[in-house]
Amino acid sequence: MGPLTKTYGATEWLVYACSDAKSIVVVTAAGNPGLPFYFMLYSQGGVRKLFGEGTGQKSVTDAAYKELAGLTEPEIASLISLAKLAPKANSPR
Repeated sequence: MGPLTKTYGATEWLVYACSDAKSIVVVTAAGNPGLPFYFMLYSQGGVRKLFGEGTGQKSVTDAAYKELAGLTEPEIASLISLAKLAPKANSPR
């Protein structure tokens, strides 16, 4: 569900909520020098995990990673709720 446009590491990212209502996928927005890159933020065995992959500008993706890694559970829940309310998209860009 989503996307919701947010800024992490001083660049724009698209946030999608997953159907499990616990996970998000964060994808580089158009014009982001981190393009192409995505992050997955999910829970596994009660532990929050953050995974990223892509070939975008490392300084940009590292800055976003640092901010995403610092999100609290209430902040993640809020992102999921807001992404659910965002206009639906067919797939990440």
